[in-house]
Amino acid sequence: MSSRYERRRGSAGGAVLLLIAAAALVVAILAICTDVFSGKKAPDKDTDDPPITQTDGENTGDGTQGSDGQDPEGGDQTDADKSGEDKTGVTTTKPASSNVITTSDKPYQSGGVYVVGSAGYEMYNYVGSLAEKYQSTVNAVADSLSGVSQVYAMAIPLSSGITLPDELFSDIPGSDQAQAEKDILAGMGQNVKTIPLHDVMMSHRTEYIYFRTDHHWTALGAYYAYVQFCTAKGITPHNLSDYEVSQFPGFLGSFYNDGGKPDAMKSDPDTVNAYHPVSATASMKYGDNENSTLTGGQVIFDESTASASLKYGTFIMGDNPFTVIENPEVSNGESCIVVKESFGNAFVPFLVDHYQTVYVVDYRYYSGSITQLAKDKGVKDVLFVNNLSAIRGSYQMGKLAGVK
Repeated sequence: MSSRYERRRGSAGGAVLLLIAAAALVVAILAICTDVFSGKKAPDKDTDDPPITQTDGENTGDGTQGSDGQDPEGGDQTDADKSGEDKTGVTTTKPASSNVITTSDKPYQSGGVYVVGSAGYEMYNYVGSLAEKYQSTVNAVADSLSGVSQVYAMAIPLSSGITLPDELFSDIPGSDQAQAEKDILAGMGQNVKTIPLHDVMMSHRTEYIYFRTDHHWTALGAYYAYVQFCTAKGITPHNLSDYEVSQFPGFLGSFYNDGGKPDAMKSDPDTVNAYHPVSATASMKYGDNENSTLTGGQVIFDESTASASLKYGTFIMGDNPFTVIENPEVSNGESCIVVKESFGNAFVPFLVDHYQTVYVVDYRYYSGSITQLAKDKGVKDVLFVNNLSAIRGSYQMGKLAGVK
């Protein structure tokens, strides 16, 4: 009897211990879930949720696309990313009260997209090691081209750091983009002219400078960056009224497709406005590299019949490895190289009126050398036009370093 009692008592004690352990496990799970759904970041990690998976092969028009399974646009969540240091904290800079954007829509996350009504936003995290890799690559090119070409660099902010409604700046997970830009540009060497954009974009934040259903800036946003470049170079920009504009309505981009195709976005799609170069005789060709056979193209391609997700391909016909634009109406003998990912596509058309030749290198697909190309062609300027998300991507920064 005694032994059976002891066994039963032992079993009961074990059951109690199991219940206590189960209760502790439930509490732990609830705590984790609370952090996840509240948008808090674990203190020992450098990255939050994965960024938008945007493969620009979707919007290349007649151009090429990535074929290696990597995300060629936004930053990817690899071990290399996690080794970086998030020095910017987890709060973004709240905009000035004189330039207010508000919303009554309740935000939610879907497929890595932070959705607010009919607009999507990318959650951004600064990765110190990859920012340093970007700086190192740009500085290496600039130092190699000292006395040959002037190098310029920018770090384009994302819509989540500019047009997000004011009351949500403290809610969205991520890093301060204003500080990220400062840190990235501060690491550029003496041979690099930097082009700060965050404050300029903030001053225009109530305008249509970013798409709502896609992660790119609009051509208007790119125009304001072009004006800043002109200031840095010491030339006079064209006024917006100088340009002919083509409009391609019904655009549903990466945020729509990656965010679960929200009805609010579908019923309120974007319009792609494309500004044609003032020089109507400019011609464009594209191909794999400067030594390959080049195919004729258009600086602004007619995407009026394109599917909803492809209309951004109007700008220089999408993401081709190598593009050449010739302008016979310019006789200053100057040429430039634009080193870019897809944000640069909307920027390039504004440069056409200032150079005899504009070379465009999409480093994600290009197989040559930027430095050698600049020397061979005797280019005046080299512009690194990249967004913050690309700069925190190990795939992108690895590709860029590989073609310097």
